[in-house]
Amino acid sequence: MSIVNAAIAKHYLLDDQYIISPFEAKNFWDKKVSIVDHADKVVVLDFWATWCGPCINQEPHLQKLALSIENDDLLFIKVSIDKDIEKWRKYMANSMSSNILQWHIPIDKIENFKSRFSITSLPRYMLLGFDNKVLVDKMPKPESGVFNELILQALKIESSVHHSLPIDRSQE
Repeated sequence: MSIVNAAIAKHYLLDDQYIISPFEAKNFWDKKVSIVDHADKVVVLDFWATWCGPCINQEPHLQKLALSIENDDLLFIKVSIDKDIEKWRKYMANSMSSNILQWHIPIDKIENFKSRFSITSLPRYMLLGFDNKVLVDKMPKPESGVFNELILQALKIESSVHHSLPIDRSQE
């Protein structure tokens, strides 16, 4: 962790945080999943597609980070906007990682999804804090040290807020 990366990361953190618009997707097994189910985590969202060269190039960096940061409060979710679900499934069958959730947006919802989240190019990364609040709307690429620093800062910020809450001992 460099001092420069730490300083740069602070400029990415939003002053006016907002709650991400809830969305549903499907996992590899075609089961409905929702971002609201992970409000108790710091979440790194990776919007990508199998046809996106830069997305594929960044994947090893994302996987390395997901393996290197061991924290129960952190979750990585790759959200595919592929229109060819079978191509996505085939790709995922060869590259699934146990530490990164793999979701896809249903074909009939992709254009609306891209519009809602202002996805004009891929890959696109977002960082969510607890309660699905957006901490960083557009993160740099995972290969940058700033990406890693943003995650570490978010974990520090969120855990300090989470652990500073009063403990309810009335049930003891």
